[in-house]
Amino acid sequence: MIASRPSRARAKLCTTTLAAFLVASTVVLVAARTEAQITPPNDAFSAASTLNVPSPTTGQTATVTGNSAGATMEAGELRPYHPDRDCDGDGVDSSVWYKINPVSDGTLTLTTEGSSFDTVLALYRGTSLGSLTQSNCSNANNAPNGTERMSTAVKTGRTYYVQLLGTGATRSGDYKLGASLKFFGPGNWPSSIWRPFSDS
Repeated sequence: MIASRPSRARAKLCTTTLAAFLVASTVVLVAARTEAQITPPNDAFSAASTLNVPSPTTGQTATVTGNSAGATMEAGELRPYHPDRDCDGDGVDSSVWYKINPVSDGTLTLTTEGSSFDTVLALYRGTSLGSLTQSNCSNANNAPNGTERMSTAVKTGRTYYVQLLGTGATRSGDYKLGASLKFFGPGNWPSSIWRPFSDS
């Protein structure tokens, strides 16, 4: 009877160690699953969500909402930059991506009015993250939450990528992205901001 006590003690120790291991593993798995669940589905460039912008003849605006909490900046991702504008290339984070295929040549207007945080917008052309060329960017800090309104000349038959980021103290949260398209020309676009097609 005395000789069997160490074996029982070892068995109890092994059982306790195994139970602790299983609990720790479960915590890690739950944490990983939770993190994966809160990452936006369009966090990566390759997973950009399609935003269908109505024809200029409709006069309508396409609007999407989402939450960028948990979004990241992936390796090699461009940061908005313009030599004459504060697009905040060094102070941005938590990007989400959308892609647009314009149904006609015209002026594409993107807005983040209604978002809950200070947003930054950038528009690119290209086929992969490493081949993107920036067409425009904006960090206008419009009231009330530092939102954007950006207009860019676009051409049908091309794919454009919208990068929506955050800056300032709160760099993610609920966002609202609007997109509308108008024909070129003073008759369909205010002459004060009309310009001929320049997207080469």
